[in-house]
Formats: sequence, structure tokens, C-alpha cells
Amino acid sequence: MAARRTSSERQAALNAVDECLNRVRRAQTNKRLLREYAERAQVFLPPLSLSVVAELHRNGPRRLKALAHQLDVDLPQISREVKALADSGHVELSVDAADGRARVAQLTELGAKAWVTYRAAARASLVDVVRDWTDDELATFAALFDRFLTG
Repeated sequence: MAARRTSSERQAALNAVDECLNRVRRAQTNKRLLREYAERAQVFLPPLSLSVVAELHRNGPRRLKALAHQLDVDLPQISREVKALADSGHVELSVDAADGRARVAQLTELGAKAWVTYRAAARASLVDVVRDWTDDELATFAALFDRFLTG
């Protein structure tokens, strides 16, 4: 049976979780860390481009409007980013068959390879961080973190 915490202990734990979440948010945009992943993977794409590539890798071809909505950026910004990705060969743009006014972005083989390589570099960094953790500690953390994120 789990031990009951005092109100002040619970508040201290909540404060610690809140601070950890702030550190996670900062890490996600940390230029040094992103540069380390890029160097490790030899994939040099801006953060928004990486987000576009990730979204297309996870969910397949998407209308630009849907990408903008999913990534919480405005349509002109996503249009510029996707055009740059198309120019670099990471994404292919086509006209939506259902609505000739809409554009659809699809990951190319180069884009898919870039994402898989980048994620492998990020995973290698994660492996480094948890190298000294036991299998039980890692499994517990994964289960609790998933529980937290699914609310």
C-alpha cells in the first residue's frame, strides 16, 4: 500500500515535477542539444523542418493546413517550411485530388532516411543518459511517464 504524504511533501513533489517538465521543454529547444543530435546524425534541418518531417513520418501525407494545425504554426509559415523541404528533396508536394486548391506534403525516401537517422542519434543520447539505470528503473520510469502523459 502506498504511503500517504503530508500536504507539504505533496506540494514539494508537485513542484519537483513541474520543474522537471520545464527542463524537458527547455531541452526540446536547446540549441546545443539539437546541434549535437544533428552532428551525430549528419542531418542539418531547422527545428520546424524536423517537426514537419516527424509528423509526415508518423502520419503519412498531409495537407499543409492539417500540418499547420498539428504543429501549431500558421499556414504561411508551414508553406515556406515545406517548400524549403521540397527544394532540398526531403518532401514532395502535390495537389490534393479531392480539392485542387489544397497542397499535400509527402515524405520522400531522403526525408524518411533523415528522420530515422536523426531519431537514432537522439535515441543514442537517451541511451547514454540512462546507461546506469537498472532495467526495473527504466521500466518504472517509462510506465509512470506514459501514465502521466496520458492523464
